[in-house]
Amino acid sequence: YLPRRDLKSFRLVLRNTKTPAERFLFRNLYVQFNLKSFERLESIALHPYFGKYVRSIDYDVRRVSSYAVGSGVLQWQNRQALQGMNIGGDGREKFLARLEPAKLEKFYAAYIEYVSGVGYLMRGNHERKMLLEAVSRFPALEGIRCSYPANMQRIYTVFFKKLSPIAQEILEEPGDIYSPEVRTKSFWTLLAIACELGYVSQLTDLHISNADLKLWNT
Repeated sequence: YLPRRDLKSFRLVLRNTKTPAERFLFRNLYVQFNLKSFERLESIALHPYFGKYVRSIDYDVRRVSSYAVGSGVLQWQNRQALQGMNIGGDGREKFLARLEPAKLEKFYAAYIEYVSGVGYLMRGNHERKMLLEAVSRFPALEGIRCSYPANMQRIYTVFFKKLSPIAQEILEEPGDIYSPEVRTKSFWTLLAIACELGYVSQLTDLHISNADLKLWNT
């Protein structure tokens, strides 16, 4: 019943609390469609025993638009920064006005690096290869979920510390910017991998929203 933050601390209290805490910490994995999230997934899979605790994967395939890559920090600031955050009134302009030019340059550089990682996963077979290598080390996998979080509550005053980890890095939230066919292809890829690995009989929790069901046939 502990929040994840406290569960991490509880894990370090005694040798006897380590394993019970880890069973809950790694039971459900939240994976986002970006390279850093995939690298964290890979590190869990390669750990000597974390992988055996994994029961489900919640795959968030929303992505960040590459629209402002190469257009410069000013264009990014005017058109792209703070997208996907449902900011009302003049909250966006007020927040950006508080940031120094050097800080904005840093956010823009992080945005470019983030989008580059997304592009890497979208090219060739990289997404499938990295998922296959990780899932093959999750022998107890039971659930695959691909859902889209509810729209954020409208905000008028932006507080940096209350932004999500991604937003604190690139000043933007991933969005649902692709067609149903493109955005749900990742779910079918993950499901196909689980089936290929022989997990069919143990998959008891499959969930997808806004899916293109025509892809089921392929």
